[in-house]
Amino acid sequence: MEALLYTAALLREEFSGLEVLHLQETEHDVHEGRLHLGRSAVVRLVAWNPR
Repeated sequence: MEALLYTAALLREEFSGLEVLHLQETEHDVHEGRLHLGRSAVVRLVAWNPR
């Protein structure tokens, strides 16, 4: 299943034509219902197309 997860490096490569303004990998505790609890890996990307 790890092959399905996004990483900062993968996003930087996939969006290489854009100017990356913010790229961050973090972990957060999520509480989204009784069956979706615990630590979650999060990748945040904010990018801009200067064209």
